[in-house]
Amino acid sequence: MKRTTPLDRYFNELCPDFRIESWTPSDSSLSEASEMFLNNPSTLDLQGRYLAEAIYLDSLKQSDVDEGIERYIKRYTSKNYGSDPVRVAAINHLCRNASTNHENVTSQTLIELLTERCVTAPANHNREPLPLNCMKDVQESTRFGGIVFLPKDAEVIVIGDTHGDLASTRHIINEIKTSGALDRGAYAVFLGDYTSNGVRSWQNLAEILSFQQEHPDSVVLLSGNHEFRESYITVLNEYLSVHWDRFTVTELPDSLQDRLPKNDNHYGHLRLELVRSFGFAEGERIYSMCAEWGLTLPYICISDNLMISHSLGKLDSELELAELLYSKQHDIDSIRLFGYEVWQMRRASLHSALINNREISAQLLSDFSQVLNVDQFVVGHCHYRSGDTLHLGDNTVTTIVSSEPFSLDSGHYMYQQMMLERSEKRHVENLTAGDAVAGYLLFSAEKQGERKMRFSKLTASV
Repeated sequence: MKRTTPLDRYFNELCPDFRIESWTPSDSSLSEASEMFLNNPSTLDLQGRYLAEAIYLDSLKQSDVDEGIERYIKRYTSKNYGSDPVRVAAINHLCRNASTNHENVTSQTLIELLTERCVTAPANHNREPLPLNCMKDVQESTRFGGIVFLPKDAEVIVIGDTHGDLASTRHIINEIKTSGALDRGAYAVFLGDYTSNGVRSWQNLAEILSFQQEHPDSVVLLSGNHEFRESYITVLNEYLSVHWDRFTVTELPDSLQDRLPKNDNHYGHLRLELVRSFGFAEGERIYSMCAEWGLTLPYICISDNLMISHSLGKLDSELELAELLYSKQHDIDSIRLFGYEVWQMRRASLHSALINNREISAQLLSDFSQVLNVDQFVVGHCHYRSGDTLHLGDNTVTTIVSSEPFSLDSGHYMYQQMMLERSEKRHVENLTAGDAVAGYLLFSAEKQGERKMRFSKLTASV
């Protein structure tokens, strides 16, 4: 592939020592994406940056992966934040950890869990969908396309976003195990967003995957918007800019001030935590496995009149069951081709619109209600609404997040969302008084078409 002007400025900005003429693509989708970008002058600027990074990383020889990625991260940091010695020191510290921990063998447990789940993940159904009433009339957890159907009378436990908060996750799982709910036929449904924001992402993911391994027929893991591969451009911008600038000492209570940037633990991202814990080469390999696992996940769960998903959203078109079933399956090639950031920005599919939306209206609920014959919704994603149930028309929607903001593993972002942003949005959106509340939900079917919901609250003691 010849070096051409449309990509020149991205390589010069991100990796000036790289020469594309010497690149032999090892990834066919990356090669295809590059050709598409070069042949389309209207392509998004973000795609050029994504491709330049992806091509550079793909070009690294096995012996040069560690030094190549470290060089790339430090260059990006110096170029964008070089005037801030605290940010530069944090990245240098991360790189030292990566060099020190490259022989950390504890990664094997996570690798085995990811490998098993990818191998045993139910295949998406390519045939025409069954009538809705047939899919709903299942006797055990059954997946059709991107939707998991549970029995109509199932007892369902819904766990919201845990975002790298291992302490909260362990507390919830221990309570579920102690209750014996799964042994008596209940199902545990996780809403996605297992990593990032909190500070123990890969450990939290391993805990949840282990729980599913123990109860493969009873634990359902859905996809959120954090189960996709993000570029270092996005990761470092979030770590060094978006989340770094959000917090000051005056915003935080005394009990959280020890998590300020000076301790380098104010915000965690899975990709950075993996390379910090296992070195660049191994961390990157596991991160790729996490991304492939994320693509296998369903994104909706239904039990009779109850719909569970990470968030709710749709395109400006009529909602159809077949599109709901197969939208994620059809998106997989696009995500690999363009990268998650570009794919999400385009919002060209129902799947992309549904997993990352904060606006909820009576009309939106009505659209899903008519297609899926449901009237009770549970979502996560919007942290500042956690614990609220909104009645919109003939439907209700409950938002739940399962990372306690004062947990040692939750990071600063959850506190900011559930306490500070909640205060700003509460009156505007007519939310209930007080802070957002972390916890999980328990549903029991009292009679057909009617479910009793109970909220189990987490406390700071987790």
